[in-house]
Amino acid sequence: MARKLNAKSRIAQCFSILAGVVYYDKTYDLALAYCDSSLSYLNPEKHLTQCAAVYQKKCDNYIELKQYDLALKFANLYLETNIKDGNVLFIATAYERLYEVNKLMGNADVALSYYERTIKIRDSLRTQEVTETVNELEQKYNKAQNEKQIKELSQQQEIDSLRIRSLIALSSVAALLALVIFFVYRQKSIKDKLKTMETEQRLNRARMNPHFFLTPLLPCKIYLYQILKKIWCLGLFLSFLKSCVNP
Repeated sequence: MARKLNAKSRIAQCFSILAGVVYYDKTYDLALAYCDSSLSYLNPEKHLTQCAAVYQKKCDNYIELKQYDLALKFANLYLETNIKDGNVLFIATAYERLYEVNKLMGNADVALSYYERTIKIRDSLRTQEVTETVNELEQKYNKAQNEKQIKELSQQQEIDSLRIRSLIALSSVAALLALVIFFVYRQKSIKDKLKTMETEQRLNRARMNPHFFLTPLLPCKIYLYQILKKIWCLGLFLSFLKSCVNP
């Protein structure tokens, strides 16, 4: 399928996978042939990661075949390619291969040098991993704290908002109550004023009525009438006495 599509990187990947499969079957020559086929479809300057993987497999196969010169050659190519690619982990793996090949070749000093480089890089990677883990934990902690603070602020804002709404509601009720009281007081004041006006109008109408003046004089009239009657009776009595004295 990859050949039909002319996908060279996919074809190279398939050959690389086949090389890995036959390596575990210990058919090292066939594995090397698959590696060569894979490299034929790759550009060493463009496909750095894929080329590095193939160089590593060729190194491993030559180690198994005890062809250490060729194993050293491809171990160096594996290192150079990973340095270009900037993959620190694979650089450490290349140092490890160079350590292994030089050890098998009897180059103890060189092997020790590559071993120390391997340990140094791996320690650095562990330190970096620890640092990244710590940073990640700090970020998670800070994120949790920020989320907690945001939640608390949100809750406080909700409480403040509820308080404000309650104050507005109470203010509205108080204003409405004051308005009702004012309206009732005003209505009562108007009613009292109307009653006062009606009383004044009745008094004015009464003043304009003649009976208003005559009615208070009626007892005086009766009293005067009684006095005059008494005077008249007294005059009759005096006339009677006078007639008796002068017959």
